[in-house]
Amino acid sequence: MSKWILRAAALSVFLCIASVATADEPQPPKQEPESLPPPKMLVPEPLYVFPPRVQSRWVWSLYAPNSAGRMRPRVVLSPYGSYYLRDGEPFPWTTTQQGLLLPRTGD
Repeated sequence: MSKWILRAAALSVFLCIASVATADEPQPPKQEPESLPPPKMLVPEPLYVFPPRVQSRWVWSLYAPNSAGRMRPRVVLSPYGSYYLRDGEPFPWTTTQQGLLLPRTGD
């Protein structure tokens, strides 16, 4: 029986030494990952919309010279009735005063 106890003691010493030899080094304590700052709210840049540039002499396209050479509002001759180009009001004198209109095909 003493051989048996001697073998058991030798085996237990061997296992203790083997377990210590194969053990990993102690791990450092786990660090929590750095927390990121909260996301910043992005303010969109204001969108500047500029109106289209109007030519300074555009208003003169609404006028044309009459028979005397004076600038008068242009009249559009249409089959549904003549009207002023500047505001669309009807032109009432196409049938009674033909001399007010100059025959033109286009400007």
